[in-house]
Amino acid sequence: MKTLTLKLPDDLNTRLNMVSKKKGISKSHVVRKALAVFFVREEKPMEGSFLSFAEDLSGCIDAPPDLSTKKKYMEECGQSIHRPFAVLTRDAENAE
Repeated sequence: MKTLTLKLPDDLNTRLNMVSKKKGISKSHVVRKALAVFFVREEKPMEGSFLSFAEDLSGCIDAPPDLSTKKKYMEECGQSIHRPFAVLTRDAENAE
């Protein structure tokens, strides 16, 4: 394994120390996992339509054929959905 030396801002260093202690793993292991998650996300092609990404899910639930025909299903339609940084960080911590 190769050695890497890097400079971290204080906030990242604090978070790295906290995760390392909480999980009982080395800081190097936390950084390796975070890099692995980053590289996997970067390698995923983002070309194509939503249908091409979700076609295997089409028809997998029992629901009305067109949810847009009922107003109650449209109440939250168009609202912005953001994944907070904490969720992304938790995802990175749980990835192997």
